[in-house]
Amino acid sequence: MDKELLFDEILKEKAGNEQMVLPEDVNNIIKETIDNLPEKRKAKVEVINMFNNMCNIVFTEKLAGALTVTVFILILIGIPIVANYYTKTADTKHQGNNAVVENQNNNITINKGLKALNSPDKIFVYYKENKIEIDKNDSNFAKIVELTKERVNVKLDEAKDEVDDKTIVDMHKDGIGIEFIYDNEQEIFTEGQGKDKRLKFYKLYFQLESEKNANSQGSIVNCMQYGDKEHYIDSSRGPLKYSEALVKIAQDIVSENARQWPNYKDEFSIFIKKTNKPPMSTGRSDNVENNELWIRYSSGKEELLVACRADDNIEKIIAGIHSPQITPDRTKIYFLSGAYMVSDIVYVYDLKTKSVRYVCVGNYLEIIQKGQYEGKLIVNQHRYRSAPDYGSYDHYYILDEDGNEIKDLGEKIQNLD
Repeated sequence: MDKELLFDEILKEKAGNEQMVLPEDVNNIIKETIDNLPEKRKAKVEVINMFNNMCNIVFTEKLAGALTVTVFILILIGIPIVANYYTKTADTKHQGNNAVVENQNNNITINKGLKALNSPDKIFVYYKENKIEIDKNDSNFAKIVELTKERVNVKLDEAKDEVDDKTIVDMHKDGIGIEFIYDNEQEIFTEGQGKDKRLKFYKLYFQLESEKNANSQGSIVNCMQYGDKEHYIDSSRGPLKYSEALVKIAQDIVSENARQWPNYKDEFSIFIKKTNKPPMSTGRSDNVENNELWIRYSSGKEELLVACRADDNIEKIIAGIHSPQITPDRTKIYFLSGAYMVSDIVYVYDLKTKSVRYVCVGNYLEIIQKGQYEGKLIVNQHRYRSAPDYGSYDHYYILDEDGNEIKDLGEKIQNLD
């Protein structure tokens, strides 16, 4: 009898008498892997059935080792593929109604969790009832859109009832705001107060700064208003994130355009700001304050005008800025700087040219606001007598804008009228 044929017959008989199952540790690994799959019912049932069918196959002792290796390969390759397939299928079905949708009218539905708005066709900046249109080619247009997108959240609850056109006009009078205008109707998907809602609109208004309410949490600056083609409607939606960068852009736009407005008033104030810079050494002292001169516009924008500086030329040293004065025409700012041992220096800053220059020495400074000498300076100066009297004295003088003497007032300031 053929030996190979005899061996096959013996093997068949042994397989019939000794039915083998997978080792217990292999079964445990399979069970644990299946239990940790995502809870996608269909995927889990089919994977479990697949492995049950595999595990019910009868094997001989001789093939158990090879089967163990095969099962591990299936676990490493087969299960992730199957699980990933059903997970993606389920997620796709789950997302079906919430995906971003664009139609021929360029309308948009915002997916839950997605903070986005279409770029508007027009942007206006408002301040004190004045209106500025931002050109689409202006770099500020894109910046405003992107910064506004960052503020908008899908969870927008009702914040203020009975919003109408009068509400928006009142906001225009109360600080800085921006408006988005769309040619086509827009739609955003929001979720708030436990319910979903789609807001349809042609325009949005955002109050960025409020003189009445400041920037307090829950105030109008934390909300947006929306309207149809003709009117603002319904109630405010919020809260929105406060954006300092967006406010600054709007302030700069207002400052650049304000002089063109018929009701323009050049309203600003000046102030001295302390710094953390080390003290300066001058002829006056080794501990002169290293501070700065700033301007604050009525829009809220602040700007550095003059910072202290060291120089080999004493007439260019600026240190310990104090006593700033604004000229009657509000085009220049005069101030004192500690430089010499017995005298300060008078400097002037030109708001139009944005430059600073030396005027004269002086220990007192006042700008005459009205009358015969309007716009001229009153300065106290420490002077020295010539021979044969010699010695020094301190008098008040009326000087012109460049520091040239007009009149000696003596040791006391007289009535100039």
